Amino acid sequence: MKKENLFSITFILTIIITRIYLYFYPLANPIIAGLKIKHWMIGLLIILIYFIISYFKEDNVIIVIFGMGLGLFVDELTYLLTGGKTHADNYTTLTILGTIIFAVVILLCKKYIFQFIPLKEKKVKK
Repeated sequence: MKKENLFSITFILTIIITRIYLYFYPLANPIIAGLKIKHWMIGLLIILIYFIISYFKEDNVIIVIFGMGLGLFVDELTYLLTGGKTHADNYTTLTILGTIIFAVVILLCKKYIFQFIPLKEKKVKK
């Protein structure tokens, strides 16, 4: 499977699964050292881990890690930009449409994105 397609599937599934899970099972955000941890923060951490690992290893697992991290970040991006405060704010029409728009933009730009992230093409043995 091409890396862009694997990324797209992982990215979209991460958003959908996160939305559905948190809708039916809203969780209190953990607090670490006084900081309320949100899933966009976990997404950024996963993206950072991706960039570190991708310099040493290249395979489909790495692409999945990037798709998951970006999916978690994008899922909460509109909520952050609109100043969401409550769990219900995640499910307003504006927040859902914003998430869809950000996801579509990412998917439309994926070839451009993959030009700037460290991925090496594997050489096929003859």
